[in-house]
Amino acid sequence: MSIGRQTHLADLVNKTQAHISTILSGKRRAGYELAERLAIVTDTDVALWIKGSADERRAAFKNWQKKKATSAKVASSQTILQNERF
Repeated sequence: MSIGRQTHLADLVNKTQAHISTILSGKRRAGYELAERLAIVTDTDVALWIKGSADERRAAFKNWQKKKATSAKVASSQTILQNERF
């Protein structure tokens, strides 16, 4: 998993990359408040971050990365199209 992307998620939920890494690896579970923030940012369920397995949490993180990358590509394409209009 990319540390840079973990850092981005950590920044969004106001935690360190190391803290996020321990949650994604299954060494630690998120408390309710953090689970709530992670669920909002990643568009997942709070229970995933509290009760989910490490594999489920990593999958949610990867899905969030893909959605973020797709959103960035769409936004970039829209900007290009807007700039080409007269």
